[in-house]
Amino acid sequence: MFRSKFLVPAVLALTLSAGPVVAADEMVPPTETLIEGLKPKADPGIRTRGFGPGRGVGFEEPAAPPSVDLRILFEFGKADLTETAKAELVKLGRALTSTELTPYRFELGGHTDAVGSDAANQDLSERRAKSVRSYLAATFGIDPARLVAKGYGESRLALPNDPENGKNRRVQITNLGAR
Repeated sequence: MFRSKFLVPAVLALTLSAGPVVAADEMVPPTETLIEGLKPKADPGIRTRGFGPGRGVGFEEPAAPPSVDLRILFEFGKADLTETAKAELVKLGRALTSTELTPYRFELGGHTDAVGSDAANQDLSERRAKSVRSYLAATFGIDPARLVAKGYGESRLALPNDPENGKNRRVQITNLGAR
């Protein structure tokens, strides 16, 4: 496969428990939308599974954390943030430094597509997550302890039926709860 230095989108995904999800091909939504998407809800929406109302014993399953898909650009096979990526991360940085989100920690999970070896993709995903973390910490003064960078490589494809699709290349941010 021919590889060039063209910019490829990597999606920064924030998991939402309610509300609209921003399409992966859109740019980063306004800061206010990010704040609302990352704030824990007053009622976490615990779901119960069982044999039906009043039948058998069910179990409680916590609702998924909140999410929004954001588009962040990296060069193919690289972890360096482009100027466009940095401009888009400003919105996320402002959201994370808002009074509503400063009490929380976040995981920045790096993901790749299935082009290349497992080892190379694991390394690239870790470097992309660290790149976003470093930029947010340096530019916005966010305590690095609030941002956990973790690489998932190609193990959690967004589009498993299309493993080479660029929408699989992303950094996912998840609210880990209060510090």
